[in-house]
Amino acid sequence: MRLTAAGFRLRAAAEVGQTLEITRIGLGAGHAPDDISTMTALVDERQSAEVSLFDAQADGTGLVRFFLSNAELDTGYLLREIGVFARDPDSDSEVLIDYTNAGDDTDLIPAAGGATVVEQMIDLITVISPTDNIVAKVDSSIHVTRSDLEQLRVLPYGGEPGQVPVINAQGEIGWGEGGSLLALTSLAASDINSKTDILRQEQYLIRLEQQLQQLTS
Repeated sequence: MRLTAAGFRLRAAAEVGQTLEITRIGLGAGHAPDDISTMTALVDERQSAEVSLFDAQADGTGLVRFFLSNAELDTGYLLREIGVFARDPDSDSEVLIDYTNAGDDTDLIPAAGGATVVEQMIDLITVISPTDNIVAKVDSSIHVTRSDLEQLRVLPYGGEPGQVPVINAQGEIGWGEGGSLLALTSLAASDINSKTDILRQEQYLIRLEQQLQQLTS
């Protein structure tokens, strides 16, 4: 990611105490101009994504995470350009502050309803500055990665450190190293073939929760 002129200006303002608020991510199919510093918008924006996570790093960069999906995309496109937008406190308008372009190394994002479903969590490393005055408008939706789930391996209802609740073929609950309740939430989309399968998983979770509660009563 490279800063635009607006990005440099807002970064400088953040360094002297003004808040820089990242608002969203823009994705498009346009080719980069010769000078990106004067850009105020994407060349050919096709999608917009909300920020799922923002984490300022000590080296003056920032990790901006967003969820890319083609679930509501009417027309497919070649993903070539990505931009980070922020609120300009002077005009209260939205401006492009960070930009990158892949040139010919594009990815096809197909329209919804086809054979290909796009659901990706993407991390951008943005150029900001070492300051606490940079924040982000974070989407309230929940999107988790495998590493996020691993960090959530807590110890509900007892058990030993490092163990998770498991259920055997007879429906009996114990403690072990696999088959956790959390693991069920990370089923790959390819493992779920129909709404019937989804309903079956929901019923399984409800039964498992009931049995866990009985263990503590």
